[in-house]
Amino acid sequence: MGTRGGAGRGQGRKRGYKSIAAEKAREHLAKRIAQVWDPLINAKIDLALGHKQIIVSKITGQPVDAYMTAPDASSVQYLMNQQVGRPTEKVEVSGRDGKPLIIRVDE
Repeated sequence: MGTRGGAGRGQGRKRGYKSIAAEKAREHLAKRIAQVWDPLINAKIDLALGHKQIIVSKITGQPVDAYMTAPDASSVQYLMNQQVGRPTEKVEVSGRDGKPLIIRVDE
């Protein structure tokens, strides 16, 4: 009787044309992105800041800040994560159906 699953000769994903083509596409994309890296970063920063102009209020006649394009929160979060790292996330682990997890140590 044969075994089920697990590592063995001939097991796993075969390296074929699709994976080679995808790898070449990723390499090409990485080269193209490297050529325009600074403008891309500047664009992301611009998205994070939004586009603000000072206009004169029709009601008060006073100058006020008005966003022509609102700041993009996901861009702010992305840039913060790149600069200072992602915040730690709380992970809870439980047993099947939310029951307490039983850890057994055999000596």
